[in-house]
Amino acid sequence: MVEQHQKSNAHQNALAASRKGQLGPLQKNVLKLEAKEIQQPHHLFKIAFHIGKQEMPFSAFRDEIRLLRSVGVDISETYNNDKQASTFISFISEEIKEEIRASLEKSNFFSIMADGSTDRGTCEEEIIYIQFLENGEVVTKFVTLQPLKTADANGIEHAISDAMLNYLRLSQENTKTKLVACVLDGTPANFGEKNGAFIKLKRDGRPHLLGIHCCAHRLELAVKDVAEKSAIYLKFEEALNDLYECNL
Repeated sequence: MVEQHQKSNAHQNALAASRKGQLGPLQKNVLKLEAKEIQQPHHLFKIAFHIGKQEMPFSAFRDEIRLLRSVGVDISETYNNDKQASTFISFISEEIKEEIRASLEKSNFFSIMADGSTDRGTCEEEIIYIQFLENGEVVTKFVTLQPLKTADANGIEHAISDAMLNYLRLSQENTKTKLVACVLDGTPANFGEKNGAFIKLKRDGRPHLLGIHCCAHRLELAVKDVAEKSAIYLKFEEALNDLYECNL
């Protein structure tokens, strides 16, 4: 609505008169109204971004609006509900995805980092990051937390492909020619010699694809192997298990 008005003849005439210092009382009020209409979405997007960034519930949107209104910020009650919070956050998400997609279109190549996760409902998910060069520097961007249809190589490969093709909306050609490396942990589901997720991605038109066993996971495995040979560690682990069982 605001953008449509900005393109209208009335708006352009008001701007021209403003530059010439020929604004009448009505035109001055119109410009004040326009400034108000522009500021309100600005405030609402700021609130929505804060809620998303801090992982707050959508219900907090109303409380944040009330807080701003209490200190004199003029915000309409029209958007004061959970559904509008979701709408604003979805617009922010789309804008961030578009920025990442545009950067990847300009980049000559990129790599994927993915790892398994479990949400509060014990549903398997794959967290996916993307790395690329921008102005000579390595940039890492969070892409999505993708639900797995199946917690196996097929599910992981599908989640990664879906994130590139449907979430970021990259072209088939770019996902095949520009994806040069995939960083995963060393489980058979990821790096199985015949049917791991990495092999499936490589067979799908990416013979150049490089598979990298995540350094953090390799360090974790090394520490675990060493710790299991330590008597102090075993006693400590036993004490933690006892504490956990006492709280069940």
